[in-house]
Amino acid sequence: MSVHGSRWRAQLLALAIVPALVACVDIVDEGWPCGDGRPCEPGWNCLSGACVKSDSICMPSCGQETCGGPDGCGGICSCPGDLPPETAVPKKVVSAPGQDPVGLAFDGSGLWCGDGELGVARKLDPDSGAVLETADLPEATLVDLTMLNGSLMALTDGNELYQLPTFTQPVQRGDLPVSTGIAFDGEYLLSAEPPHLARRLVSNFSVFFTTLLSSGCEFLALHDDYAYQYCDTTGSPGDYRHVIEVYDLANNIEATLEGSFEVAFDASEITGIEVGEFNGQRTLWVSGIGYGSQAGSIGRFRLE
Repeated sequence: MSVHGSRWRAQLLALAIVPALVACVDIVDEGWPCGDGRPCEPGWNCLSGACVKSDSICMPSCGQETCGGPDGCGGICSCPGDLPPETAVPKKVVSAPGQDPVGLAFDGSGLWCGDGELGVARKLDPDSGAVLETADLPEATLVDLTMLNGSLMALTDGNELYQLPTFTQPVQRGDLPVSTGIAFDGEYLLSAEPPHLARRLVSNFSVFFTTLLSSGCEFLALHDDYAYQYCDTTGSPGDYRHVIEVYDLANNIEATLEGSFEVAFDASEITGIEVGEFNGQRTLWVSGIGYGSQAGSIGRFRLE
């Protein structure tokens, strides 16, 4: 083993023993997931669930206890904007403009919703549900939507990513692990790849690093330093309740499950979630089909 390799392993071991320490690792290249019995090829190392070629950029170590303090890399740890929500207050339900709504993405002025049956995405008025704009989707099964640098991005079941203004050619083909949802944090594309949340470089969608998430959850929404996933549906027709889990992502090394809350929404199947600021309030949108929403509907909730 080289001196460089020994130094890398010693730093990673120190990080595992003392969470406050900073992992200073030179990321030369990023590759596929590892761990859980999946090894990396010779010359690669497994860091936080991803194979990397490494040698010394500084990865800040932040958490709630270091909020506003030094990050160990010459910067300051960010702080979550608000406490995670505990309740979802119903505000309005509108009909989706199609029988198979899939994926939601808020661009600051409108709410994008995919139509899995007709193969289009529609930008809707976030209050009335009126259609403002329409874009054709790729000929593939839609999984989720997100906004990336001001344009709409679609994830398909072939693990391909497409981005407006054209959805004719994927910007990333099916090299990704199976993803159940995507979101953009302003720097990285976040991809829910159970049981991991992967932060991927926008330049080539390779893995920067990964953290653990609950298995069995779908879709992905992001607001401030919190990630949201739909995880379960309970109840019966007329009284369906849907469980949303909330993760604190303020620590760059790990995601912390802050808790969960229930959403009362009259649909037997959830098909998309999104969180954003609307009318000065932290807002959750949920799309669904099934009982009471056979043609598809979108619910809007205030998070508090």
